[in-house]
Amino acid sequence: LDLLTESVSHIFSSRTAQGGANLFSDMTRTRLHFDHIRIADAIEAGDPDAARELMREHMTTASQAIFEVAPDLADNLVD
Repeated sequence: LDLLTESVSHIFSSRTAQGGANLFSDMTRTRLHFDHIRIADAIEAGDPDAARELMREHMTTASQAIFEVAPDLADNLVD
């Protein structure tokens, strides 16, 4: 999962002029940050079902945020 997210982050930041997440609104960056905290809390609490659902929601939110600020990335070929 870490490798996947690092790869996506690198692609996003290297293919946008402003360096990726800097394009997000303050509200979006805050939401994504607190998503990480909630996911970590669920893992620490030993609740894999909650962690899985929170991660699923986070990935949906993050991908929507990416394509809102850089819609053309969906058509880019990664070679």
